[in-house]
Amino acid sequence: MALIDARRKSWIPAALAAMSLALMSSALRAQSVTLPAGITSTIQLSEADAGAIKTFVDASTPDLSGSDPTKVHNAMDALRSPFSTTNIRSMSISFRHRYSDALMPTLQGMITPALLADASSDLPVRALSVAGELGTDDAADLLVAQIDAQRADVRYQAAYGLRRTFYMVNNNTITPIMTDTKVASLIKAIGARAATETDPLVLDGLIRALDEAGKSDAARPQVVRVLGGAISTNFKSKHPSAQPAEAAALVRAALAMRGMLSDPAAIPASDVRIGAEMAGQLAAYAARAVNDKVVSAGGNQELRRALADLATASQNAVLVAYSKLNIGQQAPKAAPLGDTLRTGTVANDAQFVVDVGSFVNDVLAKAPYNFPASSFQLK
Repeated sequence: MALIDARRKSWIPAALAAMSLALMSSALRAQSVTLPAGITSTIQLSEADAGAIKTFVDASTPDLSGSDPTKVHNAMDALRSPFSTTNIRSMSISFRHRYSDALMPTLQGMITPALLADASSDLPVRALSVAGELGTDDAADLLVAQIDAQRADVRYQAAYGLRRTFYMVNNNTITPIMTDTKVASLIKAIGARAATETDPLVLDGLIRALDEAGKSDAARPQVVRVLGGAISTNFKSKHPSAQPAEAAALVRAALAMRGMLSDPAAIPASDVRIGAEMAGQLAAYAARAVNDKVVSAGGNQELRRALADLATASQNAVLVAYSKLNIGQQAPKAAPLGDTLRTGTVANDAQFVVDVGSFVNDVLAKAPYNFPASSFQLK
């Protein structure tokens, strides 16, 4: 036994030394591999350029799917490094496609049914995080396929990746990196998910993605239509959650809608009406929160602030839409909904519900909207 212990002691240091050298070699190799200067904006890539891209990608992909947190972090940073704000504005289509082609097999291998079913595996999340930077049809397809995933963390990362994809599309100033038809299909898919999403953080991610897509003049009318329709469908009669995160996500939707409707670019009147209806539904949602006693005097102040912000943002979006439909006309005056709800007294909570009802009857149920007042459920 003593001999065995002696032998064991003799090889452990050697084994550890060998492992350390191997790890150092791997790290140094990854750090030493760089892309040739100017390759990200090169329009016609040579075979040597293609080889350099593959070598760069291959230096980090093993660590991307590894178990060492530091190496995973470094690999993700390395693989996303070509897509800096400066680079993406002048990045060539050729580079994007070559880079995507080199990386996609690894990313696809990290998003398998078995890995998606394993709640302890973050490999799908890592893959989607990198895919969001690529700005290619293949990467977008990988992302959009996961917005309906069973796992909320996967759905959230897919939504975030699509937001980054739209950012890439909107900020490439050389050549369009994605067709309008492709962008439209992504917007449609995100809207379909947002219409049924129950996780407030995922919903927030989906809304952020649509907000980014709506920064494009070409896509904005569709985003107004899709965002408005999705949120109205999901929350038209839903009883409010006691989670402030849900109200906060809806605030983002109302602010995004107001921002898009405030843009001077033309938006079809039918789409503007959809946006206004969504905002009206969100004001009604806030009123239901009071009537359902989800928020009460002296209760959850974070939730109250979120609902007050929602009431303000929704009311403003309706009034901005009014001005969009009636150019040159002043929007009708209405009691400021958020201020009343923010005070947190029993009397003002009751007044808030009355004020929302008046806003529905005096603004939303009249021209140019003429929505049925009964379609906005206050209780």
